[in-house]
Amino acid sequence: MDPSKEQLRTNIELETHSDIVLKDIRGLIDSGNLSLLRNGFEILRRADGGELDGRLREPDTLTRYLGDLAKDLKKRFSAEMVAFFNFAFRQCSQDQLAHPENTFFRTTEPGSAAQPNFPAFPAHADFSQKHGIVIVKEFLTAAEADKYLNGEYRIMIVNVWKPLYRPVENGPLAFCDPITVSQSDVLEVDVVRPKSKEARETRYVKYNPGQDWYWCSNQAPNEISLFKSWDSDPSAAALAVPHAAARIKAGITSGTGAGNVVRNSLEARMLMVVRRELVED
Repeated sequence: MDPSKEQLRTNIELETHSDIVLKDIRGLIDSGNLSLLRNGFEILRRADGGELDGRLREPDTLTRYLGDLAKDLKKRFSAEMVAFFNFAFRQCSQDQLAHPENTFFRTTEPGSAAQPNFPAFPAHADFSQKHGIVIVKEFLTAAEADKYLNGEYRIMIVNVWKPLYRPVENGPLAFCDPITVSQSDVLEVDVVRPKSKEARETRYVKYNPGQDWYWCSNQAPNEISLFKSWDSDPSAAALAVPHAAARIKAGITSGTGAGNVVRNSLEARMLMVVRRELVED
């Protein structure tokens, strides 16, 4: 937009809260006590150790990495189908941690490795129920839609998030336990896009001291967060997981150059189709 009209980008007003306690889930990795299907999010360790991170900028390497990950997740969850449909690189700086509100009121970058997106600080869940089914129908073939939208299967949109290059000490991704979010905490808002034929909606989450928020300390590049952002079953206990970039350390200072970057990350969204009798809720 023209700079004089930037204030028209959104009519949402944000609040910043510094009294939210983030509970560290590092001790739950590999414990079996945290489940994507039961809790809505979990963290997996992978053997790659992050050594491919520098090459994920290459389209062929990224495609191969996501393809291998899809195969692993399909086996892990006994899924009928796992398919990634988009991705974005993100970068968080000290300046953005100091003034997170500034990232929301500016246009975002394309999300490529060369031009990463801003961190997403507002607490949100990516899709409303109405928007989620639009996404599903958009990416399924006609044959897949006939097979998977007949009530025998459950379709989920699952986000994958991983740090790049080094462990995350600040600006991590934080998750809210969906069981602690009441319906009155959720605000569905329109997402206006040029040339969009279908209604697009996302969910923002209002502050409530009764919500439980979690993060993983020093999350490493081989530790991958999985979290659900949409479920075809509206009665699911963990329907969608609110999430946000979080500031966890005081003493944030402004800076420039490479030292100003506190976190690089890659996120991707996938459709996961599971037979209803296999879903553990």
